[in-house]
Parts: sequence; C-alpha cells; structure tokens
Amino acid sequence: FTATNAGTTVVTANIIITPYTYGPNGVDNGGTGDDCLGAPLTYPITVIPTPTVTFTCPAPVCANDAFSAIAFTSPVAGTVFNWTNDNTTIGLAGAGMGNIASFTGLNASTTMSNIGVLSVTPSVTVNSVTCTGPVVTCNLVVKPRPSSNLTASQTDVCPNTEVTLNPNCSIPTPTSVVQWGNGAGSAMPAPAGPTVT
Repeated sequence: FTATNAGTTVVTANIIITPYTYGPNGVDNGGTGDDCLGAPLTYPITVIPTPTVTFTCPAPVCANDAFSAIAFTSPVAGTVFNWTNDNTTIGLAGAGMGNIASFTGLNASTTMSNIGVLSVTPSVTVNSVTCTGPVVTCNLVVKPRPSSNLTASQTDVCPNTEVTLNPNCSIPTPTSVVQWGNGAGSAMPAPAGPTVT
C-alpha cells in the first residue's frame, strides 16, 4: 500500500498481527470462536510528512548592487534546505545549504541581463530515513549597467548652429534613457524629436 501523510508532523500507525490456528472443530473462524490465538505482535509504521519550502525571490538588481538575503521556511520541523545556482557569474556560489546571505549581483555585459536559476530542495530526516519535497525555483536577475560614448556632429560651432548629440548607449531604446546636463550641474532640455536613449 502507499503510505500517506498530509500533515506536517510524523505519524505512526500500529499494525497488530495476531496468529491463530483452527480450533477443535477444524474450521477457520478468522481468529474467533474456538480458534486458538497466539500472542499478538505490534508492528509500527512511521510516515514522515513531505517537507515544503517557502521563500521570497529577490527583486532584480543592477550590476554591482546587493541582492537581499533569502530565508527559507517550512511548516515541517527539522527541514533542511539544499540549493543550487546554475550561473555563478551572477555572484552566487553554485550550491549551498540553508539561508542565503545578501550578496552582490554581477553582470559583465552592458547589453543583456545576467540570470541565475536558484533551485531549492527541502528534505527532512527521521530515524535515518530522508524524505525530500518538491523543488522550488526562482530567477535571480542582474540587470546591466549601460555605458555610453557621447559624440557630436560638430564640436566647434558658431552661435545658432545646430549640433546633434548621440550618446551611443550600449542598451538600445526604449530600455535605457540618457539624462542630459550642461556639465555645471544643471539640466538641459532634451533635443527635439524622438526620445533620446
């Protein structure tokens, strides 16, 4: 039979086995009537609950910013949490056990997000028997920090001469937006036309 335990604590069921022989009438009475009964044997079966894991997946961060710490919980007492990360270039080790402390997200790219898949497996051990629960995953996303190389159509101009500035942003529109300034700390209006990116 298939053992089940829908709760969060260990459950033990006692199966009682009673041997018997046919009584004087030679008829099998199922251990009743004149059947001769032997000493009963009690056989306990322990069913461990299936552990689960709950945690909050951190929000995406920009490169070189810190991910928030990740704390794992389970309603089943004694649950152990083993985790793996399929992409160590985000700044997190490839495997570990228990909660994850805050760490710095890494992304060497300037054009695309760096993503690591965190997979967490809960397990609990009772009487040398280990039961594992369903794996829970989340994506740890490190967004790139854009770079730009500002170029101008002209650098030396006369008054009232139109100059076109191109920030050459590493991330194309509309993902990134360039803020303009005059170098003295005050903002300049964006050039006319499409959104500057």
